[in-house]
Amino acid sequence: MSIALQIITVLNERDAQTPHQLKKALPYLDMKDLKYAIRRLREKGIVKKIPNLLDMRRVFYRLATYSEIMEENPELNEEETLILKTIVDQNYGTTLY
Repeated sequence: MSIALQIITVLNERDAQTPHQLKKALPYLDMKDLKYAIRRLREKGIVKKIPNLLDMRRVFYRLATYSEIMEENPELNEEETLILKTIVDQNYGTTLY
């Protein structure tokens, strides 16, 4: 399983997470690999960054909704769209599009 898919799975199972919380959930990954995967997921619009209002030095990451993903990535192929739809449906319990 790819690192990105593992991050998506953890964020799907839990609420918004800091990079250190993700590292605890995936202890066998190097922090640099984790941060790289998060950056790539953010570039694709799959993961969103949320400021931590209690400590502005740290941030949280959460899964984007299906509509947020499709707004930023209209070029996704059918397989990628189906995977994301399944994840979002599991994460939010309802269809958000």
